[in-house]
Amino acid sequence: MNYQFFEHTADIGVIVEGKTIEELISNLVLVFSDLTTDIEKLDNSIEMVISVNGKDLEDAIIRLIEEVIFIFETKKFLPKECSILLEDKRITSRMKGDRFDLSKHNPKFIIKAITYHQFKLQKDNDKYILKAVFDV
Repeated sequence: MNYQFFEHTADIGVIVEGKTIEELISNLVLVFSDLTTDIEKLDNSIEMVISVNGKDLEDAIIRLIEEVIFIFETKKFLPKECSILLEDKRITSRMKGDRFDLSKHNPKFIIKAITYHQFKLQKDNDKYILKAVFDV
């Protein structure tokens, strides 16, 4: 998972890369986990599958991350591994991970949402790049 921060006044801005669009989306899902806690300390003992549709690819990506955030808020599940199946404007994410537990995991940020603000997906030669802002 390769990502970096960009400066944003109150929220967390990230730039995520992937060799394929599927890898990029997978990396974005894992960035959420890494921003929430140290992803290396998560187990991969729980499996979960999420499917979302969007009006376009960018909308589907945002809906996927919204669903990952919702699952964290309701079930405390954080993915450590993620594979993506992309079918037009539908994304299916198969994830393995762990339930967040304060006795095992140190919290970093409380992510409330991913925003449409400054959301930008582009292809640059042999890689995909996504710029996104997480509301904290």
